[in-house]
Amino acid sequence: MKLPKPKLPKFASGRKKRYVESVKSVSDIFGEIDKEIKKDRFAMLGIGNDLKGDDAAGWLVADLLKEQIGNDVNFLFVKTAVPENHVREIADFSPDLLIIADAADFRKAPGTVKFIHEHQISDTLVSTHTTPLTLFLRLYQADQVVKRRVTIIGIQRQSSEFGQQVSEPVRQASGRVAKIIAGLYKKGMLGVSLERELGHVSNPFKKVADRLKK
Repeated sequence: MKLPKPKLPKFASGRKKRYVESVKSVSDIFGEIDKEIKKDRFAMLGIGNDLKGDDAAGWLVADLLKEQIGNDVNFLFVKTAVPENHVREIADFSPDLLIIADAADFRKAPGTVKFIHEHQISDTLVSTHTTPLTLFLRLYQADQVVKRRVTIIGIQRQSSEFGQQVSEPVRQASGRVAKIIAGLYKKGMLGVSLERELGHVSNPFKKVADRLKK
């Protein structure tokens, strides 16, 4: 003789649905936690003019860096010949570090890369800005209790004649700079200022490249 199957209690469909929806997987929970963790934000400001040879160095760095990082909500890329027009855009993005790349003339071999201090801007950076980069920096830092972090990278030009292409030394240097910045970002090391991280080194980018290979 077969015993009758016990009858299980039935739940109202609405109640059962609410119960199922309330159950979350571990990955969902950690995904929500990850969203709450503040991640450092960065901005790349490439300054220059692609009609004047090596004056396009800053643009080239920004383009190559974006190719390697891709669309990332924590990284802003700006290319311009008029940086002061983008003060509000960059300030609203509120990066933890703003990196500026520009062509420079510090009387070194073409393609040499160097950090530029604010007091060196007028004598070193050579891009065809409508106004000095120092004006952009004053506007960017305006009304800030704590000074915003900015690192300026200059690439020694070879020529900036109208209608010329970017020279090979500057093209290679721009690619090296972009690769190193991208590598530091992907390793979570870009949160520390490049200038503070490397200090006074004759060839800082070679040192970082060696570190990234480890």
